[in-house]
Amino acid sequence: MKATSSLALLLFAFFPGPTSLADVSFLESAEDVEITVPEVLNPFTARGGPNWDQIINGPGSPGGEQGGAILFGVRISGPSPYVRNPTTVFAPASNAKLFTSQAALQILGPDYRIPTRVQWKRVERGRTKEITELTLIGNGDPSWGMIEHGEDLRTRVDQIAAALVDEGVFEIRGEISVIAGDPRWDQLRYPEGWSPEDITACYGALAQAFNMNINCATLVVTASNRAFWAEEGVPIPVELKIREGGWTSLHVSAANQRTSVAKSFVVSGTWAKGSSPRQFVLPVHDTKAWVRNLLLSALKEKGIRFSAAPVSSDSEWHVLEFYSPSTAELLKPFMKLSLNVIGDALFKVMGQREGDPKDDLVAAGQGVLREWVKGIGAVQAASLGIPARPGFFSEQVTLWDGSGVSRSNQVTTQVVMTLLEDSKRRPEFPALWDSLPIAGIDGTLKNRMQGTPAQGVLRAKTGSLRGVYNLSGFVPKTGAGGAIVDFVPFVVLTKTTAENKDVARAAQDRVGAALAEIVNRTELP
Repeated sequence: MKATSSLALLLFAFFPGPTSLADVSFLESAEDVEITVPEVLNPFTARGGPNWDQIINGPGSPGGEQGGAILFGVRISGPSPYVRNPTTVFAPASNAKLFTSQAALQILGPDYRIPTRVQWKRVERGRTKEITELTLIGNGDPSWGMIEHGEDLRTRVDQIAAALVDEGVFEIRGEISVIAGDPRWDQLRYPEGWSPEDITACYGALAQAFNMNINCATLVVTASNRAFWAEEGVPIPVELKIREGGWTSLHVSAANQRTSVAKSFVVSGTWAKGSSPRQFVLPVHDTKAWVRNLLLSALKEKGIRFSAAPVSSDSEWHVLEFYSPSTAELLKPFMKLSLNVIGDALFKVMGQREGDPKDDLVAAGQGVLREWVKGIGAVQAASLGIPARPGFFSEQVTLWDGSGVSRSNQVTTQVVMTLLEDSKRRPEFPALWDSLPIAGIDGTLKNRMQGTPAQGVLRAKTGSLRGVYNLSGFVPKTGAGGAIVDFVPFVVLTKTTAENKDVARAAQDRVGAALAEIVNRTELP
């Protein structure tokens, strides 16, 4: 726990110190400690500088690291730099999304759009009314049905049906196919480090060739023998194993949890007569069938007829393409709302485009990120006038997925800080800045730091797993006329238990509020 000069802080990223043995043994006694943190805190010393130890620990706390209950990893840049536990390894949780986002901006580009292809043949050359071999080809666009992009379940399929009508189509002969542009999209598996509890959670929905409504649907149970999907067209089977009893207590499990990803579910437990409906928001891992069901409904509503009888055609392919929002636009709900399926989609798209074609898309995405991580620190090194050291941070970051769900992901505060220092100097930074939650205003920070100097100013990515509560981002420094002249990065990572969630977040909020105050009342070094 120490303050240091800004130049030393920047150079420290390239010359790390040892990890304390206390860091390793910390969690053994964490559950036995209770901490009360006062709400009122004077974060400044008599000389006017921040007392970061007191800000983090809270006044009157029994010692560093919240009395042993919370292990903090902290790096603060700006007018009063500060470092705590710089080389200790932490789980990033959704702070991993900072890596995924910056990688996607560099590898795919902020303007890249994921294509979906629609193709068909005329039954006879020169005749426009009848078509055959209608095929939808998906490549991982995660935005279908997202209200954040102004869509609902029917938006895209209605667009496709309307486009076919505009092409003069009156009848479709033969099978309608919905397929992946790369067969690896169909090879679904969970990345390393995912927990059994993730399998039946909406946040655990995996990206596929087609992604609808963030790949989640609501199952409504109305009686011991009755249940339905609230959304149209959901193809996922559900088995009810509910017995009547004196109270209602239901549990949902994956029917095939020992063999693969969750593609069907079992609802078990007891149901008391007269109980109100129970709802479960569950992942959907057969989105191709879901999209096909929705497309059939849209085509029927347009008056297009179907004939199941196969027919051959030697006509040329007719093609339409539809595109996702840009990478920069996809990042906004991904980062502000922490929507995991978008991260999984970008992770796999990068793997599909740049990874080893022999790998499945999870392994391919992992390989792409490993290579990209080797470049972290290059931009900051150039700004310091020192040689870049490719791969220097490779041992300080392990990323198994693009969302941060994996509990096997690992980072240090050094590598997160260096990522932020690099990012703010890159031309793609405006897209990253626009995507971050704003303290007290929106996203996962909407209800935090309200009424403090950080409200409407600080932007940062949250990260939460059980016992992991992180916050990393920037405070902008403004100059004459209110224009932003610099972005001051900070990182606050934690290891603790679920009981200390609010304490950890309160400490992060105090750091954010204090940093927002000093950054804009003190000249940067």
